[in-house]
Amino acid sequence: MVLVYQEPLRVKYYAKWHSFPALFRVGNLLSVIAVALVTTYVTGSMWVKTRVSYEQPDVVFDSKLMMVLEGGETGEDVWFWSTLPNLNRAFESSFVSTDLSVTQEDYNFDGKVDTVRIKLRSSVGAAIRGVKILAQFDYKLRERVHMNMKTLAYVAHSGGVPGSALHADGSLSLRQREPLPDDSTRREYLEDLLRDSEPDGMLQASTELGVSSILEDYFFRNETTVLSENYASWEAGSAEHSGFVADVLVRVPPNQALVYKPSTIEILKFGWIQFLASFVVFFWLLSYWEWYVFHYRVLDTRMRTDMKSKLKSF
Repeated sequence: MVLVYQEPLRVKYYAKWHSFPALFRVGNLLSVIAVALVTTYVTGSMWVKTRVSYEQPDVVFDSKLMMVLEGGETGEDVWFWSTLPNLNRAFESSFVSTDLSVTQEDYNFDGKVDTVRIKLRSSVGAAIRGVKILAQFDYKLRERVHMNMKTLAYVAHSGGVPGSALHADGSLSLRQREPLPDDSTRREYLEDLLRDSEPDGMLQASTELGVSSILEDYFFRNETTVLSENYASWEAGSAEHSGFVADVLVRVPPNQALVYKPSTIEILKFGWIQFLASFVVFFWLLSYWEWYVFHYRVLDTRMRTDMKSKLKSF
């Protein structure tokens, strides 16, 4: 004989609403819910406070740049150049002629810039021992947070010997002090960080134009960018005849991490998934416990089966 089909025989147990078996069943179900909630909460990650979203930002160089060249044995000789005409006139005594070329590349043709190459050739005509560069960018995010702001990329390097060129390579990475609300709009930082003020005789490099003071104010912001994973190569040589060359490659991360505060519905959805994962396990264990209690008649119930007294005829 071969088994070709089978049907389970159901056994049903009945009791009154106010009876102990009914209270036993309800109490078990409430206990499982409570245990699942406690387990989910104690083990952590029931309520998600922050989430991380990945997005390639839209980064464009906005033609504002400052460069400070340092020479002499202790860096006391300083030369200045920027793309801001008024600032150049304000620092005419230390101004040095410089050629700037910027190349922006979109390698995967997705409409977003992948790299920005900034190349400066300065006819300083002196021994250079250090260089500082501040470049301003337009930075935009559009997915979890609608962000539009002005940011900086800062490159600084000094060598033990005079140099003729600096080659730097880094990624323009986002830094946050606090997470941002989901689906929020951020337009707080649209003011230029490198401002072209009128040369009224009151500007001093140690205050408004000092690199350290600009960076100090900049890093008080909640959202900033830094040139992370920055690799610099200093070429030793004399810049007195051929000039000094600074070649900076700024890479835009294809998957920039953004920390945000999820919405209420997202928090509840994630909490429900965590609770359900614990509830299924404890409910499965409860089913065996109830089977033992009712199958072996530990509690007094009325039993009824699906077995019929007569066979069904065809």
